[in-house]
Amino acid sequence: MFGANYYEVRQGQYYQSESFYGSGGGASVSVYQLLNPGMLIPVSVVARGGMRDSTYMDTSQTAGNFALPANQITSFTRGGIRLAGKEPVLYPDLVWNCPSGLNGNGAWTASNMVSPMTGASAPT
Repeated sequence: MFGANYYEVRQGQYYQSESFYGSGGGASVSVYQLLNPGMLIPVSVVARGGMRDSTYMDTSQTAGNFALPANQITSFTRGGIRLAGKEPVLYPDLVWNCPSGLNGNGAWTASNMVSPMTGASAPT
């Protein structure tokens, strides 16, 4: 949860009055393209892109006159070449679906998780 916290440290001195909480989340997508199938050392091109949301709030020690950074959404792209190794694979029998949504009263609900391949419910 507080993965975007900021702790001001200068020359080994911690400044609580200039430190603050940060939280957020994000998502990314990666694509792996094998360039030389069947070769001893596989070579792949990797492309990745995504977005991250960061929200900041002061701590009880943050100075009242300290200006927090603005909440922000950042995006990123990365590319490269992968020598050897294997791209990550999520096999269908390991995938779980967790349907959820708002009910008629406006309350958030989550139903049982169900595997799309087997139809089996996850332990609760």
